[in-house]
Amino acid sequence: MADNDSFRSFMFSYLEYILESQDTGEVERVKTNIEVCWDTLAEMGVDFPYDELFRQFYELLDSLIERGQAAISAEELLQKCRDPCYSNFIVMFLRCVTASQIYKYRDFYSSSYIDQCASPREMRTLEFDRALDPIGSVLGYPHPAHCAALANALGVPIMVVHLIPASLCDMDDSARHLVNLLCRDGHFDIIYRS
Repeated sequence: MADNDSFRSFMFSYLEYILESQDTGEVERVKTNIEVCWDTLAEMGVDFPYDELFRQFYELLDSLIERGQAAISAEELLQKCRDPCYSNFIVMFLRCVTASQIYKYRDFYSSSYIDQCASPREMRTLEFDRALDPIGSVLGYPHPAHCAALANALGVPIMVVHLIPASLCDMDDSARHLVNLLCRDGHFDIIYRS
């Protein structure tokens, strides 16, 4: 399931950042951005109970912050992210967020698709089908487009370094990215800064 690596790597890296930093402002900011995604899914006319996905992600975010009670431990976060049922739920949430962003800004993202959609309704159907497709096999899911859409929807700076000989470059140490990923052969890993 290489296609979900980008979502899983993003998920763990971002949640680990919040757990370690205890950045309550970041949690509230991302929740505000998620509400916009919720509204876009409603505008899309999505016939899917996505509210449960959002609720579970909110609960996970809240469990990372110490607010009168201890936050979950790094080990508990790792176990949640390793639990296929739980992590698949969060991946589905991230796919819905991505689909809402691509739909909302379809003119911008349309260049990412080989088959151009005839109408916004067709775009909506295609994007939501892709979001729910467990391995992204519906016409293929463009990695650069979904990474960009996820970053833009949540407002989370992401750096993706593609490890192919023609495009090796140094990471910009002056930039502050909350999530740093390495992509090689369609597989994503987290890059930790020292």
